[in-house]
Amino acid sequence: MLQILLLLSGLEPHSALPTALPMMFNKYCQALPKALQDIKVLATSTVFYLPATRHPWYWLGIRSIDRDTFHSLLAAQNSVVLVPGGVSECMLMRKGQEVMYLTKRTGFVRIALNHGAHLLPCFAFGQSDTYSWLRPGPPFIPNMVVETVRKWLGFVPLIMWGRWGTTIPHKVPMLVVFGKPIQLPKMEHPSKEEIQNCQWRGQAARAIGTQAWDGAERVSPYICHNGAGGQPCRLRTPKK
Repeated sequence: MLQILLLLSGLEPHSALPTALPMMFNKYCQALPKALQDIKVLATSTVFYLPATRHPWYWLGIRSIDRDTFHSLLAAQNSVVLVPGGVSECMLMRKGQEVMYLTKRTGFVRIALNHGAHLLPCFAFGQSDTYSWLRPGPPFIPNMVVETVRKWLGFVPLIMWGRWGTTIPHKVPMLVVFGKPIQLPKMEHPSKEEIQNCQWRGQAARAIGTQAWDGAERVSPYICHNGAGGQPCRLRTPKK
C-alpha cells in the first residue's frame, strides 16, 4: 500500500541529534521497508556546518531543508521524511525523557495539504541515548540568553559526545517504528482552521494521548510500541 502513496513522514523526537535519519532512511539500510527506500531526507542546514556530519549525511542523500526543495520533491511525487519538531525540541530536552514539540508546527501540514500527501508518523525509541549532551542554561546562563543565541546561530549550542568522548554514537539499541498513514485532502490554499484540524490528526498519531485512534485502529507508533525495544520511555508534549 505504501508503494502507491505520496508520503510525508514526520520522525520524532529530534533529540540532541536525530541519528535515525542517516541510520535508517538510506538506500543501504536493510531494515527500511522497500516502499520507503527511495524516500528523500531533509534536515536542518545546521548539520552541514558540522565536520562530523556534513560529508557522511550528504553522501547518504540527506539535503538541507527549505521551502522550495520541499515543494519540488513532493511535486515530483517523491516521498519525504523530516523532523517536524526541529531544533526547538533541544531547548526542551530533559534527561531520561523524550520530548515532542508540535503545537506550533503547522508548516509541514500546510505543505502536505498542498500536495495531497499522506502523513506517516514515525518514532525513534532509544535515539536520545545515542549521544550524551550538556546544554547551557540556568543557574549560570539565563534561558533568554540561550534562546537568543539559538535564534542567531540557527541551532542550540549543545556540548555533545558519543563513545569514548568522540563523535561516534553510543552503542545503544534503537527501535524505529511507523504508524498508519493519515490521509489528507489536496488543498492549494488551506485555511488556518483546516490546517489546525489536520495538524491535530497528525499530532494524535504521534502522541500518547487517548485520542490517538483512527476508527478502531490505533495509529500512534509511540502507544503501540513503547517498551518493545527495552525500557519504556517517558514522553512530554509541551504546548508552548
